Amino acid sequence: MSVVISRNVVLSSLVSATNRNRPIIGWHNIITRDNIEVSEGESDRLTNPNTASRWVSEGAATITIDTLGELVDYVGIARHNLGSQGAIIEVQVPASDAWLLSSGSWGDGVWIDAEDPEEDGGWVTVAGDFILPNDEPAILRFDPIASDSIRISISEAAYIGVLYVGRLTVMPPMLQDHVPARYADTTEVVSGLAESGDFLGRIVTNETKNSDMRFMEVEYSWFEEHMGPFVQASRTLPFFFAWLPGDRPMDSGFGWLSSDIRPRVFRHVPDTLVCDFDIQFGALVR
Repeated sequence: MSVVISRNVVLSSLVSATNRNRPIIGWHNIITRDNIEVSEGESDRLTNPNTASRWVSEGAATITIDTLGELVDYVGIARHNLGSQGAIIEVQVPASDAWLLSSGSWGDGVWIDAEDPEEDGGWVTVAGDFILPNDEPAILRFDPIASDSIRISISEAAYIGVLYVGRLTVMPPMLQDHVPARYADTTEVVSGLAESGDFLGRIVTNETKNSDMRFMEVEYSWFEEHMGPFVQASRTLPFFFAWLPGDRPMDSGFGWLSSDIRPRVFRHVPDTLVCDFDIQFGALVR
């Protein structure tokens, strides 16, 4: 599990010290069967969150998604072997129409200017030269960008089970409680005991990871605008999550809800909510 923050684009402060440690949820995904193209392999394998179905390339490859000007700020990857393959990953946009937000509004945006975009076929790297440390779920995070398309370049033969491209939900400052994914093991064991009471050993019959999160003092209006769509989507779709993406990038993962999100009114602070949800990571993280 890792969160990688781009160092390629430094024109804005959106991914900065003020919000780089706020919890992030990667549920929004613009990829469909109609807007994705791959240089090799079957693109349909990347259009659903089925982790058992994998897109496979036999060499260096590119994945291009038509974003049609929609803002995106992350790429989520799960059920892959990019780390063990030592693949270099680059997230790129066309140099001719890339627009980067510098403070969260269109009026304060700037055009991305490449020194020599023709060296890479007219594409500008906004997050790149990444070599993932392992094969666990990863979030590639960069400043929000609007472009006609986005391209993911992979330098080695590899496979990917799940690919998300979209906008992150960044939680505002609030009280929070969380079980880090790396310590969220739920293990079922059978213990062997002799009649005398001596311990004979244990056999692990099942291993899963289950984490729970609690967010307190969530403003009601903020929840309705930003969390409402996630509550609806998460009933059927998995998502990426990172608790402290800046300081604890390894405490993140890809999972799904084990129960519905049902916010409660926080009686101690007017017009705020308490939001609890449980995530099951299964065997996707270690």
